Amino acid sequence: MRRKFSILYVDDEESNLRIFKDTFRRNYIIFTAISGKEGIEILDNNTIDLVLSDQRMPEMTGVEFLRYTMDKYPEPNRILITGYSDISAIENAINHAHIFQYVQKPWNEKKLSSVIKSALSIYDLEQENKKQKTELIEAKRKAEESDRLKTEFIQNMSHEIRTPLNSILGFSGLIKESELPAKEQGRYIDIILNSGNQLVRVIDDILEISFLETKQVKVIDKKICLNDLFSEISIETPKEEK
Repeated sequence: MRRKFSILYVDDEESNLRIFKDTFRRNYIIFTAISGKEGIEILDNNTIDLVLSDQRMPEMTGVEFLRYTMDKYPEPNRILITGYSDISAIENAINHAHIFQYVQKPWNEKKLSSVIKSALSIYDLEQENKKQKTELIEAKRKAEESDRLKTEFIQNMSHEIRTPLNSILGFSGLIKESELPAKEQGRYIDIILNSGNQLVRVIDDILEISFLETKQVKVIDKKICLNDLFSEISIETPKEEK
């Protein structure tokens, strides 16, 4: 279930704040502030998806407040609420605060609702794109790490295979080309057999890892009793004859 979007509305007239909250609280989580300073405190302590501000406020104008939010909290879209005569404020808001749109006072519920929906839809798309980009970067990092580990694995396996293989080839050559005593030949044959068994174990390990990667081996999560397990694998030692 999609969470409710959070909206911050800043206006120095409490009646405007009450009307806005009563109008939109059914569909959104509404935060209101009586000044830019109070609005900044709300932004510092809450996740806000959209910021609206009246232009004509004491201490900090709407453009100044929205410019601050752009610098510190650039992700939420910004809407300026302004009067017909505030053309210069609108220009400043567009040029310096990068507002999504401005709405003239007194605002109409239907029009303002449409602007809010558009701003939040674009914000939602931007957040989804950002999430997908982060996931792609993480997937790329994991793929690169996987390639690195596979390269290391191949290098290690090459060493593990070459060691017994060299023993097999070397001692086979000695047996073939030299007239060795039977005892010495037997020792070399044992080395060859041990090296062959070692090579088989390495190949079995490679195949097992391959099966795990292709999910041909099922791992069963099962509780076991360690005492029973030790009893099964323990080797009985013969009793000493008296």
